[in-house]
Amino acid sequence: MRRPRLISPFSTSSSYYHCISRVEGNQPVFGPADREMLVEYMRMYEKLLGLHVISYCIMPDHLHLLVEVPERPADCDLPDDAALIALIRSTLGDKLANKLDDELTSLREEGNKTGLKKAREEWFRRMWNLGFFMKVFKQRFAQWFNRQHERRGLLWNNRYDSMIVEGKREALHTVAAYIDLNPVRMDLCEDPKEYLWSGYGAAVAGVEKAGDALVWLTSLAPGGGVLPKPKQTKTVKDAIKRWNGVLSGGLGPKRKFSREKTVEKLENGESLPRPEYLRCRSRFMTEGEAIGSRKFVEKVFSNARDHFGKNRQTGARPVEGLAWDDESDRLYVLHVFKSKVFG
Repeated sequence: MRRPRLISPFSTSSSYYHCISRVEGNQPVFGPADREMLVEYMRMYEKLLGLHVISYCIMPDHLHLLVEVPERPADCDLPDDAALIALIRSTLGDKLANKLDDELTSLREEGNKTGLKKAREEWFRRMWNLGFFMKVFKQRFAQWFNRQHERRGLLWNNRYDSMIVEGKREALHTVAAYIDLNPVRMDLCEDPKEYLWSGYGAAVAGVEKAGDALVWLTSLAPGGGVLPKPKQTKTVKDAIKRWNGVLSGGLGPKRKFSREKTVEKLENGESLPRPEYLRCRSRFMTEGEAIGSRKFVEKVFSNARDHFGKNRQTGARPVEGLAWDDESDRLYVLHVFKSKVFG
């Protein structure tokens, strides 16, 4: 039996997750048009369900998402009927919106407060819900994909993988950069800005929502929190320039880079700067279960103590091979790796 997913242990306004989903059999079946449509479904359900995709990368055989999951609002702050219907209309179309409008109107005229509350809750229970978001947008895309390519059967592996990400700059920047560098690691491009089906590539191409996410990401304050009014990053152009620095660190396409030599260094116990480290595959970034400061990961461990063996005393394990100028910025994960960590 699969154990339940780990969830963020902190009662905060938002939680963050790195989600990965792979095609059945790991086959590279997504062409450019498929990747475009997958992004469309992602954006549709992101809006409907009240989540925020900070960064993403749609690869030919899998996808990566860095998702912010806001806490469900208090009942008094939930959308009223008109706002809920307008949201459904703008995402799922007139048919469902009109159906809900008729249902709510009828219940209201009958004075059926219990039925009215139940009908609204049918929608709200799906919102601000990562599991439902991942399920429904992948499911809807799979239906489209099968029709488009005249195929049948499963498209996705049944279960997506997820890691809790601490909502601070060090963890969010590292995971988002790892996501944006996927096509470079897979030799699909030399410069990540060339890959259109990623958050960074879309921002460079002028996609407003991706640009706004990059402005937010590059406006994170050191050590935690977000600058309420970005002072350093005022425009998307500034954000792109800053993010390019995070991704490259001088490792632009004109500078020779050997992944084999870098992996060899990591396997020999060397520590490397983040831009170089993230150009190699690292299980710390995808299978670590939780990533963040030592305090954050220990909190996740304490909150999910029953998931681990009784002999394990601590949760946090340092991300091996990743160098930091300041020890206070060092990242930790929850999972213990024994072999084949880098590639």
